[in-house]
Amino acid sequence: MTGHTEAVQVAYDPTVISFADLLAMYFTNHDPTQGMRQGNDAGTQYRSGVYCKDKEQYDMTLSAKKAYQEALGSTRGEITSEIPEDFNMPYYFAEDYHQQYLAKPGSRPYCSAQPTGVPVPEAWLKANGAKFGAGYWKTFGPAPGCTINVPNAPVTLEEALDLFKLPRTLGEHEGKKVTAAIGRFGPYVRFDGKFVSLKADEGDDPYTVTLDRALELIKAKQEADAKALIKVFEEDDTVRVLNGRYGPYIKAGRLNATIPKDEKPEDVTWERAQELIEEAKNRPKRGRRKKS
Repeated sequence: MTGHTEAVQVAYDPTVISFADLLAMYFTNHDPTQGMRQGNDAGTQYRSGVYCKDKEQYDMTLSAKKAYQEALGSTRGEITSEIPEDFNMPYYFAEDYHQQYLAKPGSRPYCSAQPTGVPVPEAWLKANGAKFGAGYWKTFGPAPGCTINVPNAPVTLEEALDLFKLPRTLGEHEGKKVTAAIGRFGPYVRFDGKFVSLKADEGDDPYTVTLDRALELIKAKQEADAKALIKVFEEDDTVRVLNGRYGPYIKAGRLNATIPKDEKPEDVTWERAQELIEEAKNRPKRGRRKKS
């Protein structure tokens, strides 16, 4: 036996996804309590493990393991994931038949995901700078016993190397950097902390988009936002009156409060805005109708 572990060396963009998010993906996309196996495959090479590049990642991984163990409670056994305090673990390319294995015919029904169905605690995610909450993984993560069904077409070396070219710095505008990248909602350009989607149907590509084209999209977005803005409250400039698709409304963080049709949006006072926001908070959420 060689003592090797079947593993994936992950390269990621921390402006798009954090190490905490990767740990959430790791713990919730398999069963870390199975010891020297995964499903029907048994042996030391199938052990669960996280191989960190530095002390910061190592400490966060131990913290995530503790939080996830508490979340599992008595429903599962002890987490057996290997987490060595060795930040120079060597990686070797596996045999050809292991490369891009899920893209090979017949591999998917065999490689079923066997997660526990238990999410990483929301409190831990927030405390460690995760960009995606527990609700995201619960919605988009695999269900226990499901077959992996995400797209996984073969990737060439050139395509993989292209990923390292993002985010691209296109230049500066008004003394601030303009970049292009790909996020969870698709390709975009970023300027002054704001994101503007690229338009693939118009030929926009994050690998080739120019600064001039990015500024054109940014200007169009700024003009659209300006037209939508009706009022900003002096008491809190994050609370705004906007003109939306279905009429004027108040935006306070992630909460939207509808303004009655018989009230002029520009005349809404701070006190009235607070009343409408409270009404929106207390409004019953719409549920799906049950089939009879």
